[in-house]
Amino acid sequence: MMESKRKIECLFDRVEGPIPWLEIAVDEAVVLRGLGRDVSPALLESTLPVDVSWEDKVAFAVSLGLDAIGLYHWDSFGSIEDDTHPVLQRTPLILNRSDLPKLEIPSPTREELLPEVLRAHKAIGDSGLALFVEFSSCVEFAMADVGFLNLCENMFDDPGFVEEVLDRYTDYTSTLVDIYNSMPEIDFFWIGDDVAYKSGPFLSPGMLRQHVFPHIEKVVHKIAKPWVFHSDGDLTLLVDDILSWGPSAVHPIEGNLEDLCRFKTLFGHRAAVIGNLSVDLLSRGTPDTVAAETERMLAACGPGGGYGFSSGNALARYVRLENIRAAAETLRRFNGMAVDVQS
Repeated sequence: MMESKRKIECLFDRVEGPIPWLEIAVDEAVVLRGLGRDVSPALLESTLPVDVSWEDKVAFAVSLGLDAIGLYHWDSFGSIEDDTHPVLQRTPLILNRSDLPKLEIPSPTREELLPEVLRAHKAIGDSGLALFVEFSSCVEFAMADVGFLNLCENMFDDPGFVEEVLDRYTDYTSTLVDIYNSMPEIDFFWIGDDVAYKSGPFLSPGMLRQHVFPHIEKVVHKIAKPWVFHSDGDLTLLVDDILSWGPSAVHPIEGNLEDLCRFKTLFGHRAAVIGNLSVDLLSRGTPDTVAAETERMLAACGPGGGYGFSSGNALARYVRLENIRAAAETLRRFNGMAVDVQS
């Protein structure tokens, strides 16, 4: 059986082989439920954090068939987390230029970050799992601190203010990139910056190219390892921009299987694709419908390499465990059959 790291290397090199399963995030409550632990109904209906050890994360990944686990930098420094909603929200504090002195972003150091990486690496042990690090380059942080609507309005009224926030986070994440580049324990980066709705970019392509993309480029051009770009929404008008940054893969190609296949057909020679089993299906479907759709995706996207299996976003707290397991068994069976055919 091919080791997870090797499967991911083949994915990024767009070489045909067993299809890896990569999730940008797995909710901690899903991990606990998957390991047979009790999780209260009240917790499942909240966004409250759950403590899960690296050993538990590895055990869950191995049991399910995931090929990588991640560590994250999700804290923004100019907003306050509001966990009173079933979907995570943040209260922005940097509403205009006069609020900029409130935005105090720390400068991370290798000495601060290394212990957590070593804990994760030790837990992975000889399991063969890959370890990635995930964070926004700048956009998600800025949207949290400024507020989405306020950010969009200020792109017209005071773009320099928005760019100052983006600049500060770009400096922060550039430092993160430099530090993690130096760590052999980190196998790849996952950069998550939503730039689109289901209907297309949330700002005009021209405005994104003028005010936003230079900041993303500054960060990703420093990455010295394979990396995945994540954005929700319809990226059709932005594909050439994104691919020019040199990602190893793009995730999740929001939409249906036909959208995923079309993307791979048109752009699979430039980057691998990772996606895009509907989270709604995982949440409200049945094991049979999930298995059928998983098999359809694998058969359509697997041939020729350059495809990684994933949900259409992440394994959220509310997905049905029996549906995740149905997808896992389908992927195991598909990969086993592919190996048999190749041998």
